[in-house]
Amino acid sequence: RAATLWVFWTPDSEAVLVADGSPAALYKWPLHGGAKIELVQPIDGRYGITAGNFSPDGKAAALLVDQNGRSALYIVETGADHRATGVPRPLTPLDWDVSSLAWSPDGRDVIFIRTITGDNLGGITAMYRVPATGGTPARLEFAGDNPWFLDVSRRGSRLAYTRLQRDLNVYAAELAPDGTLLSPGRRVASSSRRDIAAAFSPDGSRIALASDRDGASEIWLTAADG
Repeated sequence: RAATLWVFWTPDSEAVLVADGSPAALYKWPLHGGAKIELVQPIDGRYGITAGNFSPDGKAAALLVDQNGRSALYIVETGADHRATGVPRPLTPLDWDVSSLAWSPDGRDVIFIRTITGDNLGGITAMYRVPATGGTPARLEFAGDNPWFLDVSRRGSRLAYTRLQRDLNVYAAELAPDGTLLSPGRRVASSSRRDIAAAFSPDGSRIALASDRDGASEIWLTAADG
């Protein structure tokens, strides 16, 4: 049992790729028995690998590498036995947080999701494409905000992805003396994203709330009546 969140196939479908250890290395685990085989060691001996995905021809692997709590995207050349033959090099800035990677069918590009604000909070994510040889990642605008997981078909030109977006609004309602609601309430703060953690000002004239309606989570003010 490996300590991994991501599992990918080897190109020959005879094994799966898993991350294990602390810091984690990338291993190949044969499907028909046998010990796991180390393919890529932790970067600089201290940055663990959280995922690895081989190119269609098996000559390179895209890696997610834990850089102090963020997952940077790396690439490394691999040999016929799937072991790394070169030194992994970054494809994205090291302060980017990357997840859910896939190769283009021709093996020329890696497509991935970048987390711009906290994704577990329903924050902003975006889809990017970067050449496997290196270069500036380009945002794929058609995916919009909050793409989540993706995969690319090996035949044809199809890309499947999910989107995650949470829409929470703030309501105000009158209470009875026993604390029960007297009505469903009225909406006083809303957007297409999260409006949460509302608090009245001491004089009751304004409401402060947290909202990511502009992208990042910020504090907003509104009159008590919205």
